[in-house]
Amino acid sequence: MIVLEVLHGNATQRLHRITAGSGSAGSGGGITTIGRSPASTLVVTDFHLSGDHAQITRVGERYVYRDLRSTNGSAIERDGKRLAVDATSRWELALVDGDVLLLGNHHDPVRIAVRIGDDDADAQDLGDRLIASRSIRNLPAVADQIERDPGEALRVYKALQPLGARLEPGEVIEACITATFQLLPRATHVAILLRSDTDKDRFALAVSRERTKGEARAA
Repeated sequence: MIVLEVLHGNATQRLHRITAGSGSAGSGGGITTIGRSPASTLVVTDFHLSGDHAQITRVGERYVYRDLRSTNGSAIERDGKRLAVDATSRWELALVDGDVLLLGNHHDPVRIAVRIGDDDADAQDLGDRLIASRSIRNLPAVADQIERDPGEALRVYKALQPLGARLEPGEVIEACITATFQLLPRATHVAILLRSDTDKDRFALAVSRERTKGEARAA
């Protein structure tokens, strides 16, 4: 698991938690993208960043940061030293816990802290804190209840409508998070877990998100 925290920069969501299986790619190593593009996994809108600025890829047991030949470049701050991510390193460096990514303007870069942990330990921690759950088997009863309330049905329809235009897994997850915050006005956090491809009883945390002050609520 890798956690990215935006310390300095314009980002709607400042904390992103990504497990080995999550990202914009399928099984075999997810890819986390960073940049101004709305399609990025981590969207940072500072003008001196490129639309597709960088990506983080799981390679075996390591996470590798790769600069996508961005206009203003990248560096990594490690143990008080600044490591350039440029042609001398073939535009990529393996990350270690405690690194700080420096993106864009050399004098005032976007700063993103990197924390790398164990997926199994994180899943165990989530299990220790789980206080309630609802089975998908309850869905028909919930659907029947909503159908009897036109106003509630319209609210759900509006919140879920953006899901129909999403194709990439990362985009679907983001749309689910947005819809959840719209439909549950008292919710402060959302966590999405993905079922393992090899073990139907095992789930991995894909992303967790805290509601921002301006997060929309369904009318």
